[in-house]
Amino acid sequence: MTDELQLLQALAPGFIGVLWAYYLGQCLWVHLGWLRLLRGPCPAVPTAPAPPLSILIPYHNEASTLPRLLACLAAQQHPALEIVLVDDRSVDEGPAQVAAWAAKQTHSVQQLRIAETPTGWSPKKWALHQGLQRCRHSMVLQTDADCTFGPQWAQLMQQPLLAGADVVIGHGALQAPKGFWGDVMAYEHLHTSWLMLGMAGVGTPYMAVGRNLAYRKAAHPEHSWAAFAHCLSGDDDLFIQHRRRGLAVRVQPCPHAYTHSPLPHTARVWMQQKRRHLTAARHYRCHWQLALGLQGLVPLACAAHLAYSPAHAWLWLVPLCLKIHSLSRASRQLRTRPGLLKLPLLELFWYLYGWATALSSYVVLPKWQKRVEIKKGA
Repeated sequence: MTDELQLLQALAPGFIGVLWAYYLGQCLWVHLGWLRLLRGPCPAVPTAPAPPLSILIPYHNEASTLPRLLACLAAQQHPALEIVLVDDRSVDEGPAQVAAWAAKQTHSVQQLRIAETPTGWSPKKWALHQGLQRCRHSMVLQTDADCTFGPQWAQLMQQPLLAGADVVIGHGALQAPKGFWGDVMAYEHLHTSWLMLGMAGVGTPYMAVGRNLAYRKAAHPEHSWAAFAHCLSGDDDLFIQHRRRGLAVRVQPCPHAYTHSPLPHTARVWMQQKRRHLTAARHYRCHWQLALGLQGLVPLACAAHLAYSPAHAWLWLVPLCLKIHSLSRASRQLRTRPGLLKLPLLELFWYLYGWATALSSYVVLPKWQKRVEIKKGA
């Protein structure tokens, strides 16, 4: 037992040092990305006629949210839109709403019905795959059926494509309910957005959100789905993870280009959603799995430092203060509500939540994932 304690004491400084350097390096790297994103004013909407753009939207039983989405689409100022709406096996009034709305539009509107998902595909990815094949234009803008956005959204998301980008990552703002769990959800969303956009801003993108994503059709060829077609989640971040080398990925940080959608109103539904999202991380590239996995060890390294050398544990305040400062600046840009005084407590709770969801997603197989795996094996 004494030998084991001596071994732990010998390894502790290296473990603590590596995690401290990682934590500080990550905060500096992401903050640098945000400094680049926040440099300069929001770009103005071009006055010259914009090239044609396809908007791709899959939906499944979204009759309650489609009226708001369709109103936002009708209000778009883009002069040359094609709107492709993919009905993914809906059994509510959604398809009828879309048909009635499409008959009144001046934009080109395509309606596609998916009756069945083939074996080996998740439903949403099959709907997106089929919809993408129907898009006639070389530039595509993708969103979800529960999103709303401003009238300049399509033009602003297309701007980086016109400047030479192949993929454009936009921010998909989520509206959290009030209360303690609302603060936790809002912080988790802020942290994810801070990391996602900051990494992309410094040239190392690792994920995106499908509710606000633009790309050239050539950047998403038919075979690009092959590696992850069966995953229920990850049509956005796995596209970034498995993208072709050499693609130019940019961020559109302008608030007028944000989409807005609601967060779940209960902690249980939110945790189920997070577990589903975490299953996509298993298909990340190995170096990203390692980099993101190390985040969960930071509190353990901090606690080990307090036990091993409490006189120098204050060093953890350096990356923590930098991260809180960077998150505070990002929250103002992203227009999320966590206050500065809440950030340290929410940061701690974010780690606890991360451990809980990660363990539950790897140990307990969600019901929806069981159904997909049974279907794959059939």
